[in-house]
Amino acid sequence: MNVRGGKTTHLQIFRAILALCAAAILASTCLAQEGKSKKAAAPPSEEFSQILSWLPADTETVVVANGPFSMPDLSPRDSQEVPPLVESVDDLKEDFEALPLGLLGFKSDLLSSRLQGQKINFAIEGARHFRNPEGLGTAPFEGCSIAVFARDISDRTSAFLVDSTKAALPSEQIEDQKVAVFQEILGSDPWTIYVDFPKPNIALACSNRDYLREVLVRMHGARGAMALPDQLPEWKYVDTHTRFWGFRHFSKSPAKDAKEDSASPFSDDNGRADRDSQATGVLFRLDPNKSRIATITYFSGDPGVLKKLKSGEFSGGAEPAAKELNPEFSELAPGVVAIAYDLESPDSVNLFLLILSSSLGHAIFI
Repeated sequence: MNVRGGKTTHLQIFRAILALCAAAILASTCLAQEGKSKKAAAPPSEEFSQILSWLPADTETVVVANGPFSMPDLSPRDSQEVPPLVESVDDLKEDFEALPLGLLGFKSDLLSSRLQGQKINFAIEGARHFRNPEGLGTAPFEGCSIAVFARDISDRTSAFLVDSTKAALPSEQIEDQKVAVFQEILGSDPWTIYVDFPKPNIALACSNRDYLREVLVRMHGARGAMALPDQLPEWKYVDTHTRFWGFRHFSKSPAKDAKEDSASPFSDDNGRADRDSQATGVLFRLDPNKSRIATITYFSGDPGVLKKLKSGEFSGGAEPAAKELNPEFSELAPGVVAIAYDLESPDSVNLFLLILSSSLGHAIFI
């Protein structure tokens, strides 16, 4: 896939052959992010709070695109296309609108192509249990892409269910829903995607049966511990009304997951010395209507982390790649470092998306 297409999704990015070093991308996660603290943000919308309550308690990463916006084309652009010197605002928006919708791009956009152009009010991805792939590709994970549309999309989804029967496995009954099931090989790993339309204006695509089951149970009113609870330090720096945002709060449990996830600071990836064992999370935000500056905020229990990030002590050799984005560091509080990246050119957007994906758990192995 040509990553310049802005429609960089987790499933499509597996197919990309990029002239970048995976180690550099992974290590760049330590160069994390975000702009300086401003006035108190407005409280989360009722819609966001409700959908967050649907996610399993051990969800580690959320990625959000606030609408309204049209369902983007998730297919790759022509690789022969000559990119412009400056990324247009519309292209920049599409780049990030696609991020939480990645799992809807299964089977070469079998579903997403039928939904293209439909207005989305809100999109979110929840994810957990990241692990390294068997070979090349993006790290498998358990999670769900949730798209809330502005209107009833039953006409589109009904046609999809009829037309896709030859590509689907036998459907499964999960809770009270008849769920369509699809499978494909991405890189060296088999992926099973569970597709459901629990409400007339909602589409779900999940990479794990149990994750989907819990989303449906919670959607139907079951109560339980919240995903990413309010007391996490990342929430102090989140404005949930920002056009695009997301964060990962690093999980230490189960330990097996962290060891199998090279993007985790708790990975035992050959005992690499550039890991910050006191890291707690990363957060990003971007509003292309206001600025082309994307920020990633890095959270650590190490009060000297600013100096270590700037010196490259935690960069593991990735600093040359990160420097192409002209990062600007600022300390928001002890152990909280914001890094701003200029996304003026398509190349800078592509590189930032790779760094960001790895930061949020979706590491890419090339």
